[in-house]
Amino acid sequence: MSTALQFISAGAGSGKTYRLTEILRKELEKGDIQPQGVIATTFTVKAATELRERVRCHLLELGLFNQANSIGQARIGTVNSVCGELLERFAFENGIAPNLQVIDERQAKILMQKSLDEVLSDKNLNTMIDLAWRLGIDDWRADLLKMIMVVRSNQIDLALLPSMANENADSLLEKFGKPYAENLSDQILTAIAKAIHDLDPLVQDTTYKNTKKYFQLINNFRHMLEQNRAPWSLWIKFSKERPAKADTTKSIEEAARLAAMCTAHPRLHGDIRKYLNILFETCANIIQNYQTRKKDLGVVDFTDQEALFLEMLDNPKVTAVLSDELDLLLVDEFQDTSPIQLSLFLKLSKFAKKCHFVGDIKQAIYGFRGSSPELMQKLIQAFPRIGGTIDVLDRSWRSQLHLVQLTNEIFQHAFTKSLPQNEIILTPQKKERHNSTAFATWLLQGKNEDERYQALASGVQDLVFSKVTNKDSCHQPVKYGDIAILTRTNAGVEKIAKSLRLAGIPTATASAGLLKTPEAALLLACLRRVIDKNDTLATAEIISLADCTEPEVWLSNRLQYLSQGHDSKNWLESGKDAHPILERIALLRDQLEVLTPHEILRLLVMECDLSAYILSWCDSPQMARLRLANLDAIINLAEQYQDSCHSLRETVTINSFLVWLSEQQETEADELAAPALDAVTIMTCHKAKGLEWPIVILTELEKPIRSAIWSISAYSKKDFKIENPLHGRSIRYWPWPFGNQLTGIDILETIEATEEYQDSLTSAVEEGKRLLYVGMTRPKDMLILAQNPKARSQDQWVKTLEADWLFSINHEQDHLALPSGTTIPAQHLDLVADEKTDIKSKVPVDLAWFKTAQTNSEHLSMFLAPSDFKARRAEILHQDKVGTPIRTNTNKNLDWSIVGQALHTCLAASFTDPLVPIDEQEIQEIFRGYGLGELFSVSEIKAQIDSLHIWIKSKWAQAEMRAEVPVTYEVKGGQYLQGWVDLLLETPEGYIIIDHKSSLGTSERLEKIAQVYSGQLDAYALGVEGVTNKKVLEKWLFLPIMGKAICIN
Repeated sequence: MSTALQFISAGAGSGKTYRLTEILRKELEKGDIQPQGVIATTFTVKAATELRERVRCHLLELGLFNQANSIGQARIGTVNSVCGELLERFAFENGIAPNLQVIDERQAKILMQKSLDEVLSDKNLNTMIDLAWRLGIDDWRADLLKMIMVVRSNQIDLALLPSMANENADSLLEKFGKPYAENLSDQILTAIAKAIHDLDPLVQDTTYKNTKKYFQLINNFRHMLEQNRAPWSLWIKFSKERPAKADTTKSIEEAARLAAMCTAHPRLHGDIRKYLNILFETCANIIQNYQTRKKDLGVVDFTDQEALFLEMLDNPKVTAVLSDELDLLLVDEFQDTSPIQLSLFLKLSKFAKKCHFVGDIKQAIYGFRGSSPELMQKLIQAFPRIGGTIDVLDRSWRSQLHLVQLTNEIFQHAFTKSLPQNEIILTPQKKERHNSTAFATWLLQGKNEDERYQALASGVQDLVFSKVTNKDSCHQPVKYGDIAILTRTNAGVEKIAKSLRLAGIPTATASAGLLKTPEAALLLACLRRVIDKNDTLATAEIISLADCTEPEVWLSNRLQYLSQGHDSKNWLESGKDAHPILERIALLRDQLEVLTPHEILRLLVMECDLSAYILSWCDSPQMARLRLANLDAIINLAEQYQDSCHSLRETVTINSFLVWLSEQQETEADELAAPALDAVTIMTCHKAKGLEWPIVILTELEKPIRSAIWSISAYSKKDFKIENPLHGRSIRYWPWPFGNQLTGIDILETIEATEEYQDSLTSAVEEGKRLLYVGMTRPKDMLILAQNPKARSQDQWVKTLEADWLFSINHEQDHLALPSGTTIPAQHLDLVADEKTDIKSKVPVDLAWFKTAQTNSEHLSMFLAPSDFKARRAEILHQDKVGTPIRTNTNKNLDWSIVGQALHTCLAASFTDPLVPIDEQEIQEIFRGYGLGELFSVSEIKAQIDSLHIWIKSKWAQAEMRAEVPVTYEVKGGQYLQGWVDLLLETPEGYIIIDHKSSLGTSERLEKIAQVYSGQLDAYALGVEGVTNKKVLEKWLFLPIMGKAICIN
């Protein structure tokens, strides 16, 4: 590797973004690099925008305007956006399309699901369902999708997957021992039959509930064994269950002994091996099908971009250009890169003149997304061997003094085996907060989880009513928006948010559930009603939600309506009792054919005034903003659906949109809106990474840490090579075959003693520590640990820190003594649910809103056509004979407006070039183009056009002729007159307007014709005079079919 690398270890709050900005700014300032020679990747689009704008501002402050203006040429963005730009640039060299269409993760999931459905035949599907049932695997599809993700992100050869399946089966079954030679199922059925025979008379007389429960279990077990459907978890459960001691017989003990031997059952071994073989084989087939499906659609996903770019870096033509142009490579959040991205960056760094990787191993928490902290550790350990250097940002700019002291004490011990001390300890740059509590422990009292979360809500409410020193040593009240509650699970987010909302505390969560909200129900009921007039259930939902009408009221109204013989589908849509929403929906129904789902949702919100109805449900400004934001979020979902259809080449329909919405709800992809409110933020520690708040409350600390041995993961079978991090990558997957049976199993103890299990447990513990580090380094002023006092297990999340001293303070103490002897201000609280906390007790707030007009005002059109001008009494000043009348066709079905258009076209064409007169062939082609064929005499039309030219020259010999002259002029009232003058003659004295009309009739009709078109001629005159400031002298109508021209006063 020719380029010396620098890894910048940037702990939480150590100024990582500032350091990145400074590197880029200084290099540009010195002129050592060119903006177009910069590649900088960030984890998010927001981070990329921030980096670019910070550098631009610094350069402008220094007066380096050229560099500031050209910073846009630098490739600064997410990994995928940068890959996309470079793939487009080198498309020709790599033989790929230059405009690859990229599908996002949501669209990729849809395509992947289609591939999964296509690959899984009925036979394989039934086999997988049966195997998963017997092995107690709840969601084998999730296992399959996880394996696909791991295979693709590690660039594992699909041809190797079958052998990996057997390797996993061999290594797992080795722990189970040799399979039992005899037929264990027959033996246990015999033993069960005897046990039932012995137990049956006892059950009739026993008073023990255990015996009756056991009798049901043994009968159920026998029934499932006879059908060959007994899950292996049931074997284990049966081996551990007993009737009452007085009712236990030798036959029962014998049946239990045989059940416990199931780990050696040949069918169990066969099920495990078959499940793995089918899973790995299906994984390969789905990936192949998925690739073919994308190729047919002409799209790529994010992983494809990375794989194509990685392959492109082996092309000598590409590498020659990059070696010449690439001045600086910057990689942000390096610890969160996936294995394929790691390989990509290392290969790309060979061509950069300067290279900086910035990250923090302590914050590598995205293993579930495909990143590999183990690979990253090996890479950094190998840095010195390749001439790389490590720079440490050792100052904390985020948290106050006492918080930095606290986290230093916790994590210098927690990470002592994996990281050097200088990469853990930070020097605080912010002063201590005078008389301010930096740390607190809350014990949440309660009989169950709901009560404990109510106690948490009580603590939050008390915290908001307190005063803390949070700015410039001044006491200021805590706002809801100053507080963040961080959890370990998404389920915890939803439960805590629910408890806080019940306590009247505003919350902001990035959780699913948008389509379960009342505002979503109202809008979607309106959508269903507009597309189907027969959907009276939607009608009932609309009036229930909009007016908060009780079911008894509207049901009575409906029954009365039907009893009068009215049509069911018209209920409340028309007549004197019509509901305003339903009336407006009826008016919108005719527009359905020309509207997209996004457009119809927006129209429903506006036309039906749904915002006003939704605001009537709210008792606070925060709730009002949240509900209105949710309304916008639903409309945005329609836009996402349309984008997805466009990318996947599918038709957009409202019915398929409703199906798509159901899928979003099922997969929990319908995230609630998170508007900028004074609200408590509730999210997982994973989502909190990179964010900060004055006060952070960490919850779910008692959640257990489990080994990931039973989940799918990638590992390196061979020694790590920095030149090729993907070398020797393989998949480990041991399926746990006993469902929720996790205790009292001999084989489990055997597996827990293996090196593989211990390595997996160590990885889980380290992951737990890193997640706690992220959570504990988010606060600027105060950290609160909220714990369940009844939790006693040793596998708790917080126990991974081995810092029990954190909970050593009591009610009398106002400080916490750290192991180093330092003390920090702290407090301890026992919290219970506040029975007085009730949303109804809050002071109601009047909400201001613009009242919607009950009737729609008719607005003037911006543009006026000349034909819109009112006709008036008109006088014919002159009447000239022009040529000979054209004979008309007697066809009654002839559309004379089309005839008029054809004549206009011919006349306009004749004035295009006066030196080249129009010929009969051109006239014939024009009339055929209008579908008039041979209905008129071409020679007569040609003669009439020639007569018009002769007539004009005889009357206005010096006039300049212009055909089809556009006119736009602002008239009184702010409207615009817009039209085209058929023929405008300009003379030294002024203009002559001639308008062509295909009118029929005799001379007696001329006055009527003049009156009909007088307004139009006046409009043309007004526009011409207004634009040119030159007088219109005469206004003429040319009537070619009648062979006349008339001048109107």
